[in-house]
Amino acid sequence: MKKVTQRRYQDVLQENIFKPLNMHDTGYDSNAKIINQRASGYNNNLDGYTNADYLDMSIPYAAGSLYSTARDLVKWDQALYADKLINKELKKEMYTVSKQRNYALGWEVNQLDADKYGKPLTQVQHGGGIEGFNAFISRIIEDQLLVVILNNTGGAPMTPMTKGLTNIFYNKPYELATENVDSQLYHALQSGGIAQLKSKYNQLDEQKIPLRERSINYFGYELIAMEKLDAAITIFKLNAAKYPNSANTHDSLGEAYLAANQPELALKSYQRALELNPDSESAKQAIKKLQ
Repeated sequence: MKKVTQRRYQDVLQENIFKPLNMHDTGYDSNAKIINQRASGYNNNLDGYTNADYLDMSIPYAAGSLYSTARDLVKWDQALYADKLINKELKKEMYTVSKQRNYALGWEVNQLDADKYGKPLTQVQHGGGIEGFNAFISRIIEDQLLVVILNNTGGAPMTPMTKGLTNIFYNKPYELATENVDSQLYHALQSGGIAQLKSKYNQLDEQKIPLRERSINYFGYELIAMEKLDAAITIFKLNAAKYPNSANTHDSLGEAYLAANQPELALKSYQRALELNPDSESAKQAIKKLQ
């Protein structure tokens, strides 16, 4: 953009979008600027809230350095319908999905079930996140319905919240968004120990709630950081049982056993990880130290 306009990215946005649309609470963020009522970002950890790590907004640049409000985003949304920002031809191009998937120029485009909603509906949406914040915007083109959710506690179930709000608008049945899986498991651990943790995991699995390998693995490392080693071992064992052919699950289990001073069990886990992935350097180094 700078090569074309000879102006800074933030100045182009300010002069061509934010100022004409009276988006007074939107701009390119900078720690040096004094911004009235600017929200701080927090991490919603298992054991409470912490301040989000500092991030110089010149680093994410166009990928996530803007701040805004729901009210300002309404102005932006309505301007798109009124052709104030871009013409109809460019908007058509913006909403045209690629051949590989339902992703267009900065938008995920979905055709909602006409039988469910009584008519064809086009939903264009996108989510995003950065240290201490996550956000989601959904636009139903035919009815000019806008859903904007802005959060400053690190992460929230934005997609199910948006789905629920959309269904409420159209007087359709909806489900309440639930807390993240790791939070549910942690609360089970707090209330009933290891037995309740296992029971909750199995319950979620039976309910077909996604127990993604990466997410459960991350939860296990959070437990290690909190020095809840028995719980961490339990979680890694459950993850390894669900994903038995993943070298990573066994490698992580080995790390938990090491942290709990159980070297023999750690060695077995690392050996299994190496069987599944002969190129695993972490497993090779761990086995070398343990033998």
